[in-house]
Amino acid sequence: MAQLGGDAGDIVIAGCSGRADELLELSREEVRAAVAERVRECAGVACKRIDGLVLSALRQLPPELRRMPARQAFELSAGGPWVEAQKVEMTMKRLEEADQLGKKILLTTQQLEAMSPEMRHSYIDHLQSQVKNLCKPAKANSGGA
Repeated sequence: MAQLGGDAGDIVIAGCSGRADELLELSREEVRAAVAERVRECAGVACKRIDGLVLSALRQLPPELRRMPARQAFELSAGGPWVEAQKVEMTMKRLEEADQLGKKILLTTQQLEAMSPEMRHSYIDHLQSQVKNLCKPAKANSGGA
């Protein structure tokens, strides 16, 4: 069924051009299906890896952040609500310490006259150092927990 055309190197296959097109189209469809299947497989593997990385990253976060909705966690900044809550907590702690120190000072002033001068001096120095520590500015906690 092969015929030689005008040039010696050209071979024309009579009656096969339509069939060749059909075979090419089938081959294209098979290759497309195989590529699509491979892409789906790779996507599934990639998704599993990403899920594993996300879970690993979440385990590194403090529990308060893990419980937050993603949108709220992404909105956190240096002045965000979590940092503000830490500042409030620190302020409350310092207020409690100040209250306890005030009670300690009140008890001590009632007992000062019964103390020896050296003991009185030592105790007052001790109270003064506690007051200085309490009145120092709080260190900014801009990092994590």
